[in-house]
Amino acid sequence: MIGLSICSVFGGIGGLAFWWLTTPPPTVDCKTISPLSTDMDRLYCAQQAGRSGEISKILAGLELVSQWAPDRSLYSEAQRLIAEWSHPILLAARKKIEQSDLRGAVELASRIPPGSPLYKDAQTEIAQWKKYWQQGEAIARAARTAMRSQNWILAEEKLLI
Repeated sequence: MIGLSICSVFGGIGGLAFWWLTTPPPTVDCKTISPLSTDMDRLYCAQQAGRSGEISKILAGLELVSQWAPDRSLYSEAQRLIAEWSHPILLAARKKIEQSDLRGAVELASRIPPGSPLYKDAQTEIAQWKKYWQQGEAIARAARTAMRSQNWILAEEKLLI
């Protein structure tokens, strides 16, 4: 009887252990992710954000992994994702500048992390956008001044530049 009891207990424990090992872990709740979460959980949530295709979620995903140091175990995967996600962010920034939203374009392009291969391109484009924006404002000021003084020929020349 004692042997059967011991066998039942060990068999039950073995069955529970097998069930526990074969049951997949619960999925991560990305709404409650914290700095204390594991790298794997943070990477999973970043990937989910990147798959959504929404710029705001991609930016949130970038923030989860962009500050990782090279000694982290999933650093290389995070760098690959950062490079991949920088493209849609830069495209969205270009769309903003096409819509005459300099502030929005600069804000988006500035969120591309320094570790991204597109970081230097983004910084170059930001500088160009600001330069062209200043030139455009100078032309508009000159045209307004010419119109106020009713110098229509000069105003037309400024507007056609």
